[in-house]
Amino acid sequence: MFCLILFSSLKLTAADSLRVRFGVNGNIGAALPSVLYYGTPNIPNCCPEFASATGFVYSIGAIAEIPLSQLFFFGIRGSFTTIEVDLSKSETTIGLINNSEGNITFNHAFTAIFPGISTTTMFGWKPTSALLFATGPGVHIVTSPTFSQKESIAQGTPGTFIDGKRLRNEYSGTMNDAQSLNWEWNIIVGYDLSLDNQRSFFLTPEIQYTHSLSNNVITNDNSFWHNSSLRGGLAFKYRPHHKPEPVIIPTPPPSIPTPTPTPPAPTPPTASINVEIIGQNSKSTSKNIKIEEFVSTEMYPLLRYIFFDEMSASIPSRYNILSRTDVGNINERTLAQKGAMALYYNVLNIIGKRMRENPQATITLTGCLSGSKEELNMPKLAQQRAETIAQYLFEIWGISQQRVRLVQRTLPAVPANIARTEGLEENRRVEISSDYIGITDPIIITDTIIQGTSMIKYTPQIQAKEGLNNWNLIIRKDNVPLMELSEKTLPQKPVEYNIIQNNKHQLSSSGNLYAVLTVTDNKNQTIKVSADSIPYSVLSVTDKRKTRKDDNEFDRYRLLLFGYDQSSLSEEHKRILTFIQPRVHNDAKIIIRGSTDNIGDSEYNNTLSLQRAKESAKALGLQAETVGVGTSGAGYDNTLPEGRFYNRTVEIQVTNPVR
Repeated sequence: MFCLILFSSLKLTAADSLRVRFGVNGNIGAALPSVLYYGTPNIPNCCPEFASATGFVYSIGAIAEIPLSQLFFFGIRGSFTTIEVDLSKSETTIGLINNSEGNITFNHAFTAIFPGISTTTMFGWKPTSALLFATGPGVHIVTSPTFSQKESIAQGTPGTFIDGKRLRNEYSGTMNDAQSLNWEWNIIVGYDLSLDNQRSFFLTPEIQYTHSLSNNVITNDNSFWHNSSLRGGLAFKYRPHHKPEPVIIPTPPPSIPTPTPTPPAPTPPTASINVEIIGQNSKSTSKNIKIEEFVSTEMYPLLRYIFFDEMSASIPSRYNILSRTDVGNINERTLAQKGAMALYYNVLNIIGKRMRENPQATITLTGCLSGSKEELNMPKLAQQRAETIAQYLFEIWGISQQRVRLVQRTLPAVPANIARTEGLEENRRVEISSDYIGITDPIIITDTIIQGTSMIKYTPQIQAKEGLNNWNLIIRKDNVPLMELSEKTLPQKPVEYNIIQNNKHQLSSSGNLYAVLTVTDNKNQTIKVSADSIPYSVLSVTDKRKTRKDDNEFDRYRLLLFGYDQSSLSEEHKRILTFIQPRVHNDAKIIIRGSTDNIGDSEYNNTLSLQRAKESAKALGLQAETVGVGTSGAGYDNTLPEGRFYNRTVEIQVTNPVR
């Protein structure tokens, strides 16, 4: 403390003028990892989780410090950094001791090395000429992460594993689940020791703490891995010596009175509008807008599973639970227009509505457990889950108890893998089935779709030398306003008008689109400019039928409930295909796309999705193009069990020519 007070009281000399410093540095220290890790994917490991770790880190690199003032500076650092982390866990299991089974203690060991390039930007403070503090964000770019692991009998412990060996699951190689970019926050404390009288060379001892801001591994569960560290090191810095040139003071000329200048007239603003027409799939080169209507049929299957939280018999909040006064508002067509998940979260209300409309129908509710040890110790939980669903149908939809049969099972008839978290989530459910197919039939919606120009982008380009007060853009069709936008700052992005979304409401007939831009500056000067008019035409289904113009109808059917890792078709799939066959014309174009959830290897999922498409094409019995898109197809949320089921699907797209 005495040294800090002494140094802070000294005045900076002329040699301490603002000069850029650059140099090299190196450090070494302890890694401070925070870990909850379950092992590298597809590599066998018996450890349930790694929760403790140690390690070290070392680096060497270059630095630059740009002074902002006598007290503050901006710093940039780049280095080659290697982080090595050792994970370990001891566990007791059944093994062989003198050819008899007994408890043995063995150790899980997992070592990961993250070499790479680290970059850091810092804002620094120098309260004295020597002491410095700096902090700022950084990123560690991992180049070639590796791992090694093994499980071995603890030293001094007799016995072997069941296979007679004292070592198993020994693997090493590239760590494929390592993140390539790891964000960090750095805090550095250093002390500059001058090495010469000119104060051009410095040796700086440093202490650096690096806090990890991101997961160092890619995970699909609740695991995490953060590699923070505490290091000590040295930096060698060089600051070029600057010799100030002598200042020559010129002799001032004789004073001449200067007349007061006349202030210049204010410069009026200028403006223009750049117009870009966007087609359905790309930028359009046409100067016209053309919209065409087509008839489309969509089939949405119902996922008849209600999933529950762990150890719970309450319906999760993501499902739409109604009051008795709201049941009359359920409309399958309206829900379908919002997408498949909006239908699914109303599946209980759809079932209740159909039960009301078909009083002869009955349903079976089968409650299931996840298969975890905790739920298996609560056998009544499966019955309670089925009773929760039944009670909702009784109280809200007024369904008679005689029409609902309750069944309980330990696991579903076709259970998911209980060794995975995802499998446990998918097993804890209530299954809804009915002998009357009208209760569980897919939802079929026929509607009019629009293709053609999808969007117009108007980009206001404004220059206001006197300062911008505001600008206003009005888009209209003939004399009918469609959209108006006013701002007080310069435009940062184009103003977009979506033709597809607004066509049915405002642009159902042909005409012209206009855009007018008004700009006012701080001197109250105003300029008004117009974009070129854009002709707009609509070809409706009615017009095409009247003129017998060739047309197309677009149908899309989705199959659901492929089992995990399965491509065979269920009876429900075959019934849907029987419905599709007579609706396909002889000259129709058929594309069948298969997809999967994101569990497992991506290459295997691509093959599985293609097999699902091919099985569907074979059962359909028509010439079709088959495509397997793996995990990138349906696009539903893989973190939810219903999302994974909706991703295990096949979509059949049929384009029927109409002549």
